[in-house]
Amino acid sequence: MTLMSEPVTSLQDDTRKQLGAFLRARRESLDPQRLGLPRSGRRRTPGLRREEVAMLADVGVTWYTWLEQGRDVNPSSAVMAAIAKALQCTPTEARHLFVLAGLPPGEAPQAVCCEGISEGTRRLLDTLMPKPASIQKPNFDIVAWNDSFGHLMGVVFNAIPPEDRNCIYLFLTHPAWRARLGKRDDVLPLFVSY
Repeated sequence: MTLMSEPVTSLQDDTRKQLGAFLRARRESLDPQRLGLPRSGRRRTPGLRREEVAMLADVGVTWYTWLEQGRDVNPSSAVMAAIAKALQCTPTEARHLFVLAGLPPGEAPQAVCCEGISEGTRRLLDTLMPKPASIQKPNFDIVAWNDSFGHLMGVVFNAIPPEDRNCIYLFLTHPAWRARLGKRDDVLPLFVSY
C-alpha cells in the first residue's frame, strides 16, 4: 500500500504568500487618482500598479514584484516602513505587515501626526465658533472641524466617511461643497496641480 502525501510547505513559504496577498490587497484597494497619480492608459486591475507602489516607496520594481510574489527576499524595517506608507497602511496594518515580513512589530510606523486631535485642539476649534475653522493634513484631509465650518461648506462631516473627508475629493464629488467655492474654475486647476 502506497501512501500519497502532499508536499510540505514551510511556515516561511506560507508567511511569504500571506505577505504577498496582503500587499496585493492593499495595492488593489487604493485609488490612483486619490493619490494624485496621473491617468496613464487602461488598467487591467483595480488599484495601483506595482510600478506605482515601487515608485512611491522608492524601491525597485523587480524587488517589489518579488516581494509581492512571495519570493525569498529579506526586506529591512526601513523598506517595509516605506512600503507601508506608500500603501497608506494604518498603524495596525503596518504592524501586521511587519509581522508577515518577519520584522519586529515595534519598528512599524506609528500613527502619523494629525491622526487624531488633542482635547486642547478640540476646545480651540469650539472657542472659535461662530467662525468656521478646520484642521487639515498637508494632503487636504480634514481631521477636525467646528460646526460653523460644516455649515459654511454645506456638509455634515459626520455623515461623510473619514476616508472621503478630503477637500479635493469633496470639491470633485460633492455638489454643495463645490457650490460654496467662489471662482470654481480658478480653484480646480490649483487642486488638481497639487
